[in-house]
Amino acid sequence: KKSNVFEIDKNKKRIFMDIKENEIHQIGDFWFLVKTTPFFEIRNTNMLISKFEEQNFSNIDSLLLGDKKISELEDVKHDNAREDSTLDEFQNKALINAINSKHLSIIKGPPGTGKTHTISRIIKQYWNMGQKVIFASALHSSLDSLIYKINESKDMSDMKVWRSSMKPKSILPKNNSTQFEESDLFVTTFSSYIFNALHKGDSDFILIIDEASANNLFNVFSKTEFAKKVIIVGDNSQLYPIYNDEYK
Repeated sequence: KKSNVFEIDKNKKRIFMDIKENEIHQIGDFWFLVKTTPFFEIRNTNMLISKFEEQNFSNIDSLLLGDKKISELEDVKHDNAREDSTLDEFQNKALINAINSKHLSIIKGPPGTGKTHTISRIIKQYWNMGQKVIFASALHSSLDSLIYKINESKDMSDMKVWRSSMKPKSILPKNNSTQFEESDLFVTTFSSYIFNALHKGDSDFILIIDEASANNLFNVFSKTEFAKKVIIVGDNSQLYPIYNDEYK
């Protein structure tokens, strides 16, 4: 649904729109969920969408907004992925879909369906392939949950994990002190400097975005330049994107 722009504040570089609560609104080709949208976000989103179109990522915005149907898990072939004995039937289908998808995979499920455990087993398979993974979330609790899950897994004890905000050593793998460059898994928030530390243009990473409903679309777009594949995980019935009060 298109919204009406009723004020442009050039000093504060914001656009104000007349919309109702809980509506997706549109400016040009862009869709937003907040009443106040910074100019830079519109400009940068335009740039990133153009990049996606060049790299066959042009469907990512439509998939996230529900305009296109995502392939059924039952249709996915067992090309590269292997079923995991610690997962149930549906979790294994999610794992196979995520690993065999070419560019984008979406895993959606309510609390208690084992999303974090499934993610950890997806990461394990990529680790076995020698593929580096970035696990990103807006919520520190999400990072904690994954760290605990990996620490509990005996078959992942040798994985080299780097985390953006260090927590007590008791919850981290013993080899967390391994140098940044040699890490197999990067566990980070979106605000971390890790994305600046990684080489620009080096897209040889798998990017897993957890608690996707708590992230705005711009955060998702802006970090995919580091990824050759994006796996988005979340529950669309849970938390909305987190904004500062002045942007609500």
